[in-house]
Amino acid sequence: MKFVGFGALLLSLFFVIGCGSKNVDSSGSTSKSTTEKDQAPEETTIKDGNFEVNGGLDVNGNAPDGGSADSGEGDDSNANASNEGEENSDEMATTPTDDDGVALDSLATIYFNFDKYDIRDDMKDYVKGNAKLIKDKDIKSIVLQGNTDEFGSDEYNMALGQKRALAVRDALVLQGLPKNMFKTISYGTHKPVCKDKTPECYAKNRRTDIVESK
Repeated sequence: MKFVGFGALLLSLFFVIGCGSKNVDSSGSTSKSTTEKDQAPEETTIKDGNFEVNGGLDVNGNAPDGGSADSGEGDDSNANASNEGEENSDEMATTPTDDDGVALDSLATIYFNFDKYDIRDDMKDYVKGNAKLIKDKDIKSIVLQGNTDEFGSDEYNMALGQKRALAVRDALVLQGLPKNMFKTISYGTHKPVCKDKTPECYAKNRRTDIVESK
């Protein structure tokens, strides 16, 4: 009987201790203690195009991934401004200019690269300048004299000199001058302005002279 009474006493103590582990809130009701495992997991949601962590911002007031509270779907105003600038740059680059090229007091020679007869970029303003001078002085007739350096056969250089003269004629016609006011002739290697055996001298001979015809 003593053992039965002792066991009943232990059971009563266990029951009292178990009830004491509950918490009592201000209303007098009891609830179990909350642990990390009982907390709801953090969620990332998208609302109106904004990232929100549990519906809010971080401790610095910023949205996740470097966004901002009022940035919407991303602040691309700078990108738009950049694109507009590029479009404007393209429009400016393709807008033709009305400049008259280099201001000239006399007709200027047009120079060419080795074995070439196309007008070089650095010579295009001189073509414009020549055209303006011809118009301003009301010159009626022009002879275009094509020349070459000494390299290559005589036959080849005569043909190359003619191509250089024709290239200048066509460029001047594009500036609004009548085609029939020009005559072309090739001197090939036979009328050098420089006879030194240097690259600088050879470059001076690769040319078309623009001469007023009296």
